[in-house]
Amino acid sequence: MTEATDQPRKTKQSLGTILGLLILVVLVAGLTPSAMKLFGQIQFKQRYDEIIAILDSWETPPPGADPEEWENCWDATSTATANVCFSNNLVTQAEMDRLLQDMQDRQDAPNSWSRLEWYWHRLAETGPHGKKYITNFEYLWNDGASPEHQLTPP
Repeated sequence: MTEATDQPRKTKQSLGTILGLLILVVLVAGLTPSAMKLFGQIQFKQRYDEIIAILDSWETPPPGADPEEWENCWDATSTATANVCFSNNLVTQAEMDRLLQDMQDRQDAPNSWSRLEWYWHRLAETGPHGKKYITNFEYLWNDGASPEHQLTPP
């Protein structure tokens, strides 16, 4: 082949390469926000799962606690966690990180009413949604608690 007949093929290959790169740039630019959102949701869910795992480890009543009363209050707390920490539109990732850290700081303490009550009130500190939920649904805890374990608003 001569150089003259080789030139159209090289031009065609160059155009194909440029077009391929242009398509790649458009795809990456378009997918990056979606990928970032998806990564944020995955990270939020991982943090939520870690919080739930710790809360689940607190399910066993402490010594001397009435098992039915403890179960009622623990169930209310578990439900509150699911409703307060429902999505990263309601609780920020940074707040989920802080909540997990606060729970980890108390993880080695023996199971107790004070720790469960602390956590209930701590949910109210996750942001406006948490405060509203805990205030509005405190009755879920109080309906199953004895007078000595009734909550007061945060």
